[in-house]
Amino acid sequence: MTSPYGPEPGGPPGAYQLEMKAPRTWTWWGALLLVAATLVAQVVAGIVTVIPLMIAEVLGYSAAEQWLTPVITFASMITVLGLLLIARRWSGAKPLWDRRDLADWKNWLLALGALVISAGANVVRIFVEKDPAAPALNEQILALAEAPGGTPWAPLLMLGTAVVILAPLTEEWVFRGILLPALQRATGRRWAWLGAVVGVSVSSLIFGLLHWPVWWVPAVYGLAIGLLSLRQRSLALPFLVHGAINLTVFILVLTAS
Repeated sequence: MTSPYGPEPGGPPGAYQLEMKAPRTWTWWGALLLVAATLVAQVVAGIVTVIPLMIAEVLGYSAAEQWLTPVITFASMITVLGLLLIARRWSGAKPLWDRRDLADWKNWLLALGALVISAGANVVRIFVEKDPAAPALNEQILALAEAPGGTPWAPLLMLGTAVVILAPLTEEWVFRGILLPALQRATGRRWAWLGAVVGVSVSSLIFGLLHWPVWWVPAVYGLAIGLLSLRQRSLALPFLVHGAINLTVFILVLTAS
């Protein structure tokens, strides 16, 4: 029977230490399965939360419809965060926060560049897509802001929290924290540059397609954030950039009302 202990290098005879296992990391197919699992979790959370709201609306609770999208969006994000916390216990991912990223001014320049690219994609969309209709989520924000009798600030605040904080956190964790590094490692160290190209491209494309129908705008800023994340030790700056993008869009939709 082999002992899990080994002699401590440079130590006195008879001194032993416990061998440390290398941290596990996601394979590319495991990361893709996790993306699929997050989608299933969101659907399940949506079904679970929509049933009591529908019952409340049938019983005559007039504000139930106003809470529908905010509660579903909030519950979906919280459910995915729970899934990610469970997954993190048995497999590694890029850390959520590292102060060294924030201390390097070059990282902030890269973050600014990602923001400019993202803003440019949204401006181009305004000119390319002649249809002024907003996506479903933006329409819900407008509906809350223009509700008869005054804006219902409680559901609007819940929706804003989900869109500006929870959504960037979950999406950066999945796409730039797990999926991108897993795809990047798939080509091995010899072809590291190819892994970086594949990781950024594929993760950005999937990220964009999951925001259908306006898929190409998230794909563009997903590409920008993905390139930014390659230099980062953690998800701190990608999360801040993503949150700033969502906050800007949220404010613009509110002011448009």
